[in-house]
Amino acid sequence: MNYSLRHGMIGPMGESDNRLDVAIVLVNDGYASTAVGPIEVFAAAGTMWNEMCGTDPEPKFRVTTASIDGELVKSAYGLHIAPDRAIADLGPVDLIMVSASGPVPSEWMAQHAAIPSWLRERYRSGTRVAGVCSGVAFLAEAGLLDGRPATTHWGVAEGFRQRYPQVDWQTDLLITEDAGLYCGGGVHAASDLSLHLVERLCGRTVAIECSKALLLDMPRPDQSGYALLPLARPHDDAKVRQAEDHLSRHFNQDVPVEELAELSGMS
Repeated sequence: MNYSLRHGMIGPMGESDNRLDVAIVLVNDGYASTAVGPIEVFAAAGTMWNEMCGTDPEPKFRVTTASIDGELVKSAYGLHIAPDRAIADLGPVDLIMVSASGPVPSEWMAQHAAIPSWLRERYRSGTRVAGVCSGVAFLAEAGLLDGRPATTHWGVAEGFRQRYPQVDWQTDLLITEDAGLYCGGGVHAASDLSLHLVERLCGRTVAIECSKALLLDMPRPDQSGYALLPLARPHDDAKVRQAEDHLSRHFNQDVPVEELAELSGMS
């Protein structure tokens, strides 16, 4: 399957347009930041930093939004967002990112039943596909993640494992990628995943400039520390943190002290 990027399009005034096309799919009852955050990151890539430095902006992406039927979507907290078009009216794009709905897919998947089959068709045609937080369920529902590594919010991990047992869930990771499929864990991991994609598609320099302009950290490696927050006190001991992360990943197993000692290189 070919995931080559689409360059050299002709803009409205006839000039060459090398921007990449990104479509953000809006869903109901979700978290608006998982849509708005990526929009802002992709829109800022190549522009915001340049403007701050007094140089001409060089936008790297052209961003559009879509919903199932092109109608307003309503977030979990009542915010209405108007998409640019319906998914059926979306032309060729380089990347599709699906925003997050609620934490339990069985409660809302039927309402969004058109999305998984549409994603499957788009992926088979060579489009990169990304999902963030519970939005990863759309990729899993489409069967795109079967046998592949994937992540989602650590708090819904067990439910996802039960609903999608063929997926190699690695929910200690904040971001996974495999063959043009990208997953991000947690609501605000939408920004991490977006920056990761900026780096993948445009290079590290553009991603770093974008992170500086937006005051965002570069993508974090994992989310296991967040799963420990209610239990662990803040500290900077890397060896103890390594042991805590190991316990978190194997919370349903007996972990001998000797195993932790060997892992940490400590007595």
